[in-house]
Amino acid sequence: MILAVFIDPVKADTFTLSLTTGDDYPPFTDRKLAQGGMATTLVLNAFEKSGYFVKEIEWLPWKRGYTLAQRGQYHAALLQNAAEKAG
Repeated sequence: MILAVFIDPVKADTFTLSLTTGDDYPPFTDRKLAQGGMATTLVLNAFEKSGYFVKEIEWLPWKRGYTLAQRGQYHAALLQNAAEKAG
């Protein structure tokens, strides 16, 4: 698993986050699981305890989500399935 964060601490809006994660990686992350899976829940709780509000999570294929986070469309790309990364 990996967490890629592209947060610019200078921006005023960094306390509200938009995240992306992959799907179909139970029990860690999957939109069908309660609260998005145990790893998604852990990451969300960590952000919230650090003072960040997570506005949305978009479920995308890992490569696309990671690329969009690098381009600034999301603040972070959460979790990946190793098989998906290799493919």
